[in-house]
Amino acid sequence: MIRCAFAAFAAWIAVVATATAQIHLTDDIRVHVTGNGHFSAAALVAAARDELDAFVESDASPTDLDDAADRIRRHYVAHGFPDARVDTKLDTVDGIVHAQLVVLEGPAVEVAGTDIVGATAWEPATLLDAIEAYSLRPGTPFVLRDGRREGHAIEVWYHQHGFRTASALVTAVRDAPTRARFTVTIDAGDRYTVDAIVVTGCERVDADVIRGALRAKPGSWTTPWLADEIRSRTLDTLANLGHVFAEVEVTVQHDRTVHRSTFTIAIVEGPRARVGAVRIKGNTLTRTGVIAGRLSLATGRPLTQDAIWRSEVRLYELGLFEGVQVERGTFHPDPDDPDNGALDLTVAVEETDPWRLEFYGGYGSYERLRGGVTLRHLNIFGTGRVAEAGVNASMRSRRIEGALIDRITFGHAVTARLAAGGERRELPSYNLDEFEASAEIQIEWTRRIDTQFGFDHRVSEATDTPTGDFDPNESIQISALRAAVTWDLRSDPIEPRWGALFGASYEFAHRALGGELDFHRAVGSAHYYLPLGGNWGAAVAARGGVLIPFGETTAIPIQERFFNGGESSVRSFKDFDLGPRIGTKATGGEAFVTLNAELRFPIYRALVGAAFVDAGNIQPDHNDFGLRDLQYGVGGGLRLRTPVGPIRVDVGHNPDPGRDDDHWVVHVTVGYPF
Repeated sequence: MIRCAFAAFAAWIAVVATATAQIHLTDDIRVHVTGNGHFSAAALVAAARDELDAFVESDASPTDLDDAADRIRRHYVAHGFPDARVDTKLDTVDGIVHAQLVVLEGPAVEVAGTDIVGATAWEPATLLDAIEAYSLRPGTPFVLRDGRREGHAIEVWYHQHGFRTASALVTAVRDAPTRARFTVTIDAGDRYTVDAIVVTGCERVDADVIRGALRAKPGSWTTPWLADEIRSRTLDTLANLGHVFAEVEVTVQHDRTVHRSTFTIAIVEGPRARVGAVRIKGNTLTRTGVIAGRLSLATGRPLTQDAIWRSEVRLYELGLFEGVQVERGTFHPDPDDPDNGALDLTVAVEETDPWRLEFYGGYGSYERLRGGVTLRHLNIFGTGRVAEAGVNASMRSRRIEGALIDRITFGHAVTARLAAGGERRELPSYNLDEFEASAEIQIEWTRRIDTQFGFDHRVSEATDTPTGDFDPNESIQISALRAAVTWDLRSDPIEPRWGALFGASYEFAHRALGGELDFHRAVGSAHYYLPLGGNWGAAVAARGGVLIPFGETTAIPIQERFFNGGESSVRSFKDFDLGPRIGTKATGGEAFVTLNAELRFPIYRALVGAAFVDAGNIQPDHNDFGLRDLQYGVGGGLRLRTPVGPIRVDVGHNPDPGRDDDHWVVHVTVGYPF
């Protein structure tokens, strides 16, 4: 998000620099760029920043200036200008060094097409889709280096599928000044499969345990790196059985008549170890007990490689260390059994600065520009507990909050959090002022499943509400217990290609807890992601919830009701604008359903397209929860992939708009809708 702001600022600087074509490196060294038409002077200087820094440090050495010129030439070549040249000239006038970089760009060359020769196992189009060979596609900038990189990817693809000696030679021919054509010549060779895996040298370890731990099985493909993979996995398996001193050698014989491979694993088991004395070193800020509490290495327990890795990961998760390594010490054989013994260990840590100052920013269709800053200390009093405070704001909201986070007291899988914050927010139907305090326990049962349990107390006031809704000056206090569970099976939390995400939450508010309202709130969601091949994919989602008042509560105030519509729900509506209205303001409801289906497809490199169908409703009464009165949205969008998630533009159309509904709505934001 903040990268986008930096990119816009850099683009503005580039425009200014292009106009002057003169950049001051220091007070007495200036760079003049001429002949550049496709890239600004600032962009070219930025591309050669390291070389120009060396040019300054060497007091204007001609060699360093030539290096800068070569870097700029390579920048042009990498963007489809293979004939580019950059000449240099040095002058000194009135004590000021003027470095001339004269660019001869040459024509921009694009790929006319790619011929695949020798691809008998796959159709050429299928092969190019499988390796995502963008650089070989017609219309892309011609970059020979990128084309050769795609050739290597083709080789790897063949190797992965049993063609262990396959090679792919990439050549290119210019058939016009601005067009070039690639040729990929493939020599596949013979295709091999695994015939057998023979294990020798096992005395106390079952050979079937070794074979069972391998991904390679009889009938699987033989790859050039399979022997190394078998050796690595065998060592890991032996280490997890306590044989941390084991030695493994893997040999392979290829039968060229039947194209099958036999792998032989020769094992020297060595003694079996348990954990001996454990020493901790390198910690000056963090208490030793905090580190010891994250270890899975208890003296006397069997020593396994998994326990070592798990200990290192748990320490890294604290965010307190730049480096963590479990080092082997002295081995103490048992007097009566020298094949067993205790191995001393040293846990060496390298601490990092516990202070963090983080800035972030972004854009949303409703909130417009948004950003914030968070100050965090990761190691309060050396205990590994975290304190943080933050401020964030948008064109519609302001919020300040603070929290104490404890991942130490209850063990590595449990995180406790105490938080408090205040917010002022302008929503389409009302303005909200709210203060909230909460206590929460999060339990990570597995890498995929976690639960949350919490208590919230909030005081809120809604003003400028729809006429006739409720007393706009009333301040509402709510105290509630809540629980939630998440089951995350996605391939990636930012760019999921496959998998599923399920979630459910329940909130119980009651006057006996200290509030003024009684209600149940339940929300559930399910998301599913399906790869379709060739970087195409589908995503579907279903979400719904009910809000049920009981006891002395007969109506739910507007700030607690459900709303629907917007950039992440039904995209033919503006944010929070779907459902019943009083005048032009939506009133929300006690029940909602949102359904989404989206087809995602590649366009060019990091640019992705989407076509979607959305449906959803808001019901004033929870008893009407269901699929009645659905409102629809159809449309499409573009996503530009970035390291922090996609920048997204969606255009939604309402096929059956009401009198006050929009026919078309445009949403601009960061992140996928679901």
